[in-house]
Amino acid sequence: MQIKNIILYPNNTSLREHAIAFEDCVATDVEKINFESQVIFHNSNISFKKILDILNIKKIIYIINKIDSIVEKSNEINLFTFAPELNYLLLFICIKLKFKNVKIWYLMHEPNSIERKVLKGYIVHIYNLIIFQLCDKIILASENAYNGAKKIFSNTSKMIIINLVFSSKPVVKSIEENRIVNNNKDNKYLYYGTGSYGKRPDRLNIVADILMEKFSNKEYKIVRAGKDIFKVNYRTNILVFSEYLEKSKIEELISNCKIIVLPYDFIVQSGIIVEALYHGKLVLASRIDGFMQYQSCESVFLVDFEDIISVEKKLHYLMNLTLDEYRLKVDLGQIFFTENHSYSYLRDRLNYFLSKGEE
Repeated sequence: MQIKNIILYPNNTSLREHAIAFEDCVATDVEKINFESQVIFHNSNISFKKILDILNIKKIIYIINKIDSIVEKSNEINLFTFAPELNYLLLFICIKLKFKNVKIWYLMHEPNSIERKVLKGYIVHIYNLIIFQLCDKIILASENAYNGAKKIFSNTSKMIIINLVFSSKPVVKSIEENRIVNNNKDNKYLYYGTGSYGKRPDRLNIVADILMEKFSNKEYKIVRAGKDIFKVNYRTNILVFSEYLEKSKIEELISNCKIIVLPYDFIVQSGIIVEALYHGKLVLASRIDGFMQYQSCESVFLVDFEDIISVEKKLHYLMNLTLDEYRLKVDLGQIFFTENHSYSYLRDRLNYFLSKGEE
């Protein structure tokens, strides 16, 4: 049986990273297509032309023709998609009407978004309900996402778990080569990415206050990199980069920090924590459902950020790690990464689910 796999690349930078990983790890013939699109909710002045631009009719026709050109040469086509795009609705409907041997695989975001009880959550929920009916396989990027999806959808046979994978080469470097920071006195804390309400960038002030009050005799640095969607008055001991940061700058900041801080209220799955593990960083994260799959990871430290005493204890432990203890934690974290988020993990999972489809 000849199988063709098509990777539909999204605009979203972090999701493109995931798409790259899929392209590299799919075992059989693969082709990638860029799907450039616009987001309807970012502009209130909607015209018929704008809607046509958002739906990207020309690109949809191109993809349909592309599939049509290879459908006769392949017994089966797998189309992998990764982003919640409005134009996917029209694309998927066209594919289902025209082709019988095309399977649509879709990475679903926030399957239980309705629980957030905000307008965007309801819109995403309606979108997910429609997409679920159109797709052959729904990819959930964490056990937490899978459990959320089970509350909404009764057909669990469509749903599979494939963890987020950081699209870099597998971990083969030694600990000194893979980690720039190897001095236990160099305590640099980093919070990066867009600071939405659920991601609580304001809680970085909790870390700043504790370090200023309890660890003034130790060297440390706290960095906030990225934009906030609400105003945050950061403490004076936090270095803030609020402008848009290129990928190279973000990688530089990650390489030169020791601890990634994720004080979130809500997350379904996190690409940042995967990237932190790959780069050999310790992670201080909220004890919430979206991070519970990391409670067995030795380099991830979960804490209730509303419990100041607990945060202080975690920081005391992190600030007093010896170099050997630090390196051991990082080594164990990279073992966890290899088993749960690496290319070898993704390749095994994809081969397993794709081979089941051939049976």
